[in-house]
Amino acid sequence: MPKGTESDTRAAFEQQSKVLAGLETALPDPWKTEIGALRKEFDLILNQMPPADNVPPAPGVAATTGLESLTFAVSHLLSINEQMTAMLKNMRASADTQLSGIPDRVTAEIQAKITAGELLTKETAEAAKTEAVNIATTALQERAKVMNARRGTLIAAELPLPNDDILAAEPPTFDGAQKEAIKRLGELKQKQISLSGAPLADLLWSPPDRYTHDLQLMSLAVAGRAQVPDPMLGTGAAAGPAIQVLVC
Repeated sequence: MPKGTESDTRAAFEQQSKVLAGLETALPDPWKTEIGALRKEFDLILNQMPPADNVPPAPGVAATTGLESLTFAVSHLLSINEQMTAMLKNMRASADTQLSGIPDRVTAEIQAKITAGELLTKETAEAAKTEAVNIATTALQERAKVMNARRGTLIAAELPLPNDDILAAEPPTFDGAQKEAIKRLGELKQKQISLSGAPLADLLWSPPDRYTHDLQLMSLAVAGRAQVPDPMLGTGAAAGPAIQVLVC
């Protein structure tokens, strides 16, 4: 064999063995096993070749050893080629099978999430949106209907109208506020405190502590005004009972 051919051949086989060893480590089964079998074929060829630094005792022996190792390598290369071709076909078929099954698996996963309520289809989402809008619209219509009915009741009772929060309150809350407003209106008349419009509405529908505070101030104002002599009625005469308390 020409000088250097044997060492070059050995180096090439060693390189291929290293590449296959890396693949064997990186790939999962069943490819790990098949790559391992190919690597063993290259190692078998390497074991049949003399060391790179081998110096044969005689040219004839060296030539025979090199020729035999090359013949062995070539014959095994044909076998390796067949194994690699078969392995690649199997890998391609397996990959095709796995890829072809992906859409079905994805569809199954999505359907499972839809069934579990984790995902909504477009139709379900649209139906839920429509239902929510209908519920909200119905609620607003019912609220407006209740508020209009209560406005009519209050106007018939000659009570000023409260704000929308009171008009739209739950029945127990509204009924309690209405009874309290009627009671307060009687107290104002009894104390001869005359209010109208927004000031009257604000006082009748105000929170209890604020109503109590404002009523005390107005009562004091009425009492003080009643004690001031009226010059038109003469000395010592008290002012008349009709008192107008202006609230700004």
